[in-house]
Amino acid sequence: MEGGYTFTKKNTLVYEWKIHNITSLMEYKEDQTPVTLTSTNFSIRAKIENQWNIDLYLNNGNPIGEGKDKDALSVYVWNLEENSVKAFVTIYILNNKQEKSNIWQFGEHLFEDGKSWGYNDFVKKERLLDKKYELIPNDILTVCTEITVVDENIQIPVKGSYHYSNYQLVEDFKELYKTRAFSDMVINVGEEKLQAHRIILMTRSPVLASMFNQEMSEKKVNEVVITDISSDTFEKLLEYIYTDEVSDLEEDAAELLEAADKYQLASLKKRCEESLCESLNPENALKMLDLADRFSAPYLMEYVIKCITADAAKIVESEEFKEYEKSNPSLGLRLFKELAVARTCCEAGIRYSTL
Repeated sequence: MEGGYTFTKKNTLVYEWKIHNITSLMEYKEDQTPVTLTSTNFSIRAKIENQWNIDLYLNNGNPIGEGKDKDALSVYVWNLEENSVKAFVTIYILNNKQEKSNIWQFGEHLFEDGKSWGYNDFVKKERLLDKKYELIPNDILTVCTEITVVDENIQIPVKGSYHYSNYQLVEDFKELYKTRAFSDMVINVGEEKLQAHRIILMTRSPVLASMFNQEMSEKKVNEVVITDISSDTFEKLLEYIYTDEVSDLEEDAAELLEAADKYQLASLKKRCEESLCESLNPENALKMLDLADRFSAPYLMEYVIKCITADAAKIVESEEFKEYEKSNPSLGLRLFKELAVARTCCEAGIRYSTL
């Protein structure tokens, strides 16, 4: 397999332009010839041919755009080549402390051949004169432009590229679950003997940690017996403990909900609740309600009650519900309250939200 990398090559130059006797140049007189100052040409070492200069317009000398102002200086950067060039440009004044002032910048811009880009209101004359010592020391205005030319896209082919997982730790634990390499304990579940890694199970489940510490320490063996869960369900539990995933969860969600509750695997329990909610229908609603009640599943409980309330006529009238209400009076009362709220909202013309 082959791949590669692409990066953009850029070249930067800072051009410094000193303009002497700027005070007299800024003096405005009626009917005078507009003042345009042009820097020397400069270029940036790049594969793309480029040549630039700067124009400074004073006293209505700016022929570009509509922003002519005798009280401001305009500045424009010109592309002097016959080809278009992509560049980033920053223009500023260098003060007496060699610090940047009046900074103007624009992002990547395509300078077409013989075209310019700049600012009509680069700096007010009043500002220059008010801060004469700082901005025009010795009557010298220093205009700087920093130009970065986007030269070309460089492509570097790479042989032997390979795909790798962003979750290498998860992949490694999946492999450990499959092979059970270096396992240090045996779990007897029904007729099955399941090999596992003690430290992993103890880290993931506080209940298993307590069980292993007690039984294995007392008997001084690396083997435990579990009798309250089927081997298939416990195997699914192991899969989740190692990989944080469960294959075919929807088929075993009810059994795994009980196991997750017993062994205090909160994240697995939440996934089981979500899976059971997806499979909810009027025929199994009461069964789901019973599961939610027995295994303290609040997310599932809330969803089931809301769904029963939304389709009450079909469920509440059934003999199954009447029997269930007798054996679970607290849940029956909660359902009654939900139904009362829903009915009140309906009569008042208020939309009752089921979820």
